[in-house]
Amino acid sequence: MDFNAALDVVESVDEAVEVAAAEPPSADFPLAEYGRRFARLRALMEDSGLDALVLATESNVRWISGYDSMIWAAAASWLPGALVVTRDPAGALLVVSVFDAGAARGTAWTPVAPYDDAGELVGTVVDHVRRTAGPGARVGVETGLGSSIAMPFDLAHALVDGIGPAADAFPLLSAARMLKSSLGCIMKRPPTTAT
Repeated sequence: MDFNAALDVVESVDEAVEVAAAEPPSADFPLAEYGRRFARLRALMEDSGLDALVLATESNVRWISGYDSMIWAAAASWLPGALVVTRDPAGALLVVSVFDAGAARGTAWTPVAPYDDAGELVGTVVDHVRRTAGPGARVGVETGLGSSIAMPFDLAHALVDGIGPAADAFPLLSAARMLKSSLGCIMKRPPTTAT
């Protein structure tokens, strides 16, 4: 991927797409910001010939979905999660542990599919990709230099194998994230009361 060409694609997109009907209660940004991010990422996916992305790195998952949780810092190795992004925002799906489904629903604009056992994660993601993007979909995963898949090796290996030949999504995500929001981080938190 030519990075400068990718930046040209990102800069050419300014219109937001509708990503969800309702804003999550603890979103970092308004839905319109996530809609702009999604539109830019989708333009890069189209330019790269990708039908879907499967993301498992905290910074990329949070950037596109809003999902924020202490799980990333404390337990990502034993409670991994993944986000499926398709060209249609209606096909997005966040797969997380049932233990963290509340945080996911409170912060992410995407639908949430909780699993009871980490072994269910791969099947849920692969089935969703096939159902929403098609059985022969070209899928990008964070596999290249500078990236990592935040889950145990056996799950990461099974995920990449289950998807089929995966393209490296890291350069695409790096280009999409170069354009920063003018909003900063809104961080909606409940007001505290002094006692």
